[in-house]
Amino acid sequence: MSKIKIVEVQITAGTKNSEGYYKFDVYTDNSVTELVSIIISDSNNTKNIRSLTKLDDGNWGNNYGYCSVLKSDVEECEQLYVFLIKKDSTSVLSENVVRLFTHTPTITGCTLENGLTLKMDRTNDNFDIAQRLDVVFPPPIKIVSAVPPKCSFDLPSLNIWGDEPEVDITLRYYMEDTNARVYSASSDKIPVLLAAPEIEKLEWETDKLKFTLKGNIPKSTEQIIAYVWLRGEQVHSEKLDKSSRNIQLSLDSNEDYEISFCFKNKYGVSKMSKRLPIITQAPVVLSIRFTSPTTAVLQMSSGGQYDIDNGKETKFAKDGVIEISNAPKEINLRKIVGNSYSSVTKVGLEVPGYYSFEEAQKMFWSLSGRPISSFPSTDITKEVSAELDEYTSKYFVFSSGKLTIKWSNVKSDSISDVHKSFAEMLEKAKNYDSLKALISAVVESMPLRKDDFLFYHYGADNGYIDLHPGMSLLVEYSVYQNIPEEDKKTSDKCSGYIGTTTVRYPIVKRGENITFEPYASSQIDAKAFIIPKPKPPIGSKTELSGAAGVLDLLYAGFQAPFVRLVYPLEYLSREGEGSVLCSDNITLLASSNRSSLNEATEKLRTKSSPSYANSVAYNYFRGRASVIPQVQIFVCGLPQWVSLATTLGDIAAQLSCNLSQLQLLRSFDSGFRSVVDVNSQMPLLAGDRIEVK
Repeated sequence: MSKIKIVEVQITAGTKNSEGYYKFDVYTDNSVTELVSIIISDSNNTKNIRSLTKLDDGNWGNNYGYCSVLKSDVEECEQLYVFLIKKDSTSVLSENVVRLFTHTPTITGCTLENGLTLKMDRTNDNFDIAQRLDVVFPPPIKIVSAVPPKCSFDLPSLNIWGDEPEVDITLRYYMEDTNARVYSASSDKIPVLLAAPEIEKLEWETDKLKFTLKGNIPKSTEQIIAYVWLRGEQVHSEKLDKSSRNIQLSLDSNEDYEISFCFKNKYGVSKMSKRLPIITQAPVVLSIRFTSPTTAVLQMSSGGQYDIDNGKETKFAKDGVIEISNAPKEINLRKIVGNSYSSVTKVGLEVPGYYSFEEAQKMFWSLSGRPISSFPSTDITKEVSAELDEYTSKYFVFSSGKLTIKWSNVKSDSISDVHKSFAEMLEKAKNYDSLKALISAVVESMPLRKDDFLFYHYGADNGYIDLHPGMSLLVEYSVYQNIPEEDKKTSDKCSGYIGTTTVRYPIVKRGENITFEPYASSQIDAKAFIIPKPKPPIGSKTELSGAAGVLDLLYAGFQAPFVRLVYPLEYLSREGEGSVLCSDNITLLASSNRSSLNEATEKLRTKSSPSYANSVAYNYFRGRASVIPQVQIFVCGLPQWVSLATTLGDIAAQLSCNLSQLQLLRSFDSGFRSVVDVNSQMPLLAGDRIEVK
């Protein structure tokens, strides 16, 4: 047989019978027609054969044959060679002796950017005879080759891998020796992570970030790495177990952070995901209002996309306004930017307000958590902390610290009958605090008509009004101008009262009593200042001398829990010289007993002769003084004193705006509440806040 040439040798490492071995696949340029043996030797000297492998006919087919050698037999050989001999002979058949290598490329890591960079360990693998390094991909097999690097190996393009999340690659050395191609054994499979993590949802919860991945995690993944960025700079990284989806972070809520992710295995990391914003600020609701009994409108601190109730509904807040129809009592609100969600703000849509509704063709206002279309027909019961005698009527029942309002009777009967019953119940109050507690219980729990406001809050009824702390009295004084008779005959002059000055007297509470002018009252309480009690004119039983100023209202008998301003049936004549009868003047009454106060009021209003008993004190300002009760309101944040019975329509006229442009907030024990569907004739109360929308 003529000489044959070895054209290629491929080396494969494996294990057989628990022992490591190398398999050598040998290819020739022509078919082999007789039995040959493949020789693996530590020398290229064909006369010094280290290892002889005899091959049977079945081990050789045409131009291909193979043999196996234990690793232990060749591991100390610095060089290996292969050639062919005739079977059962030492006659060399191959015309060339081919140098071999069994080294396997060693990879310590890989990185992905624009391409693949493999980091090689050449410390124990200094294999300089190799002419190139092959990277072999799974079927369909693709091979990318390059000059063997000293430290790293760059593959510039990733397009060869398609859309796979990861691929297994192997590496092998290659060289040509005596015109034969030689391939080393391949490395173990190296899983290369390709695809970046896709984030389906990113959720911030105070100091914890929860993320949801889209799709499956590549099998070789050992960790997920998160990188936090601030203004383009990486400020934090976190290595997570591949099953973990939570990251503990301490972030400044005033900064705009971003986060990106990558997969990591023992060899390297995948590409980075795109950066997503971390929304550290929970939604801020500036205000809530109802445009219908079931539609709530939220004014947010910023516009954008919002998630309502954990993804059940998404709203885009144009100009920061969110409208929610069929509004539940509470919602969970999160802001969304792309796939990122902020932490949850729980928003209660039970917004306390003073809402209006119609009942029996009458308009009522009631304190409620949300708009109401009608008021229940059942009784209203509320606990009241007050010293009060028990009281029972058709409309009100007070017993054992509980007030029951018979609403079905109140809404159907006349206003005057209900008011009379309420006034009778107030007579049972032992002190001012009990009176105030009873009033607050009614105005915060019972629907009120427009005509009820001044009565229930201030007892304003048929020419009189009760005075409360926080109010003031505006007193306009006048003096009598007397023209001599001889002057009247020669001129157009006439005698009569003329106005002089206006003074406001604040009303305060000191201890259990209602009084005026805080500083002087404190001096009187400290016994440092004494105001004498007024006396009737000499020999009179029905007349009083009256008061000249606020100090005359501070004598001991006039400081009492209950104080009332009573108007006469007819005011004094402009031309008259005044009167010393209380029934002719605007009179102040004070008493510790409301029954006596009501009796004295009735006498004044009917011009009956009052009984100046010790249970009621009387006072009026001498002359023809005007006395106007006032309350303080706030308009656009500025305090303003207005006469009692001033309406919202009056303020709208002052501001030259429509009623719809005004928002009214009313003060209750539970806080300020918005008054919905205001009426232009609704009287203003102390503490009302009016804003221009």
